[in-house]
Amino acid sequence: MKIQKKYFYLSIFCFIVLASLELFSLGVIEPFLFGYYYSDYTIFQKGLHSLITSLLWAISIMGIIRYRSKLDSEIRTKENEDVTNLGFFIFICLLFFCKVITYIDWGTLKIIGEIRTKENLYLVITQYIYYIFEVALVSMIIIYAQKSIDSSPNLSCPKLFPFGGLVLSLTWGAFHFISNGIDLWNGISCMLFSLLAGMAYQITKQNEKYLLCFVMIGYLI
Repeated sequence: MKIQKKYFYLSIFCFIVLASLELFSLGVIEPFLFGYYYSDYTIFQKGLHSLITSLLWAISIMGIIRYRSKLDSEIRTKENEDVTNLGFFIFICLLFFCKVITYIDWGTLKIIGEIRTKENLYLVITQYIYYIFEVALVSMIIIYAQKSIDSSPNLSCPKLFPFGGLVLSLTWGAFHFISNGIDLWNGISCMLFSLLAGMAYQITKQNEKYLLCFVMIGYLI
């Protein structure tokens, strides 16, 4: 299998992990442990749900990273280039637009909204542990999808085209239309966030640390 296909399939696999393992936890593991479904959970069990899902994601992420290292060894990887002043300015602007979306969602910063809507600090902490692993998988979808097109000799697209962000938008982003029932704005906002993150990754010359910072600030705060 060609290397670009392997990267693309790895990106899609990251989305499958993201979407399916939580459902597996809700539908199989937790009914076995608790004897009933999420609507009847206690506060402690709701937090435990986040931790169980996080553990499943963490195990998957370790395997994905190990496989990714094998793929990277098959191609010549370039070192991170310095981000220009203009690139950094655009990065900040994209992050600002992202926070505007968050404000529309919550009417405040997301972290403040989470604190206001959760019953206690325990649920906030477990929810943010859950978010950290979600951020990792979201970032991986962008990185591997972008690598798939960049490593293909037969595909040509503009240098700054956010293919990784587009793939994230059509997978994780679109999934939010139905993740909590039918929610039009939730889907639109997550698709927009995905594209902004993909653009940020490209404008910072595919610096993975910048991408991780963007997704963490944009999605968690």
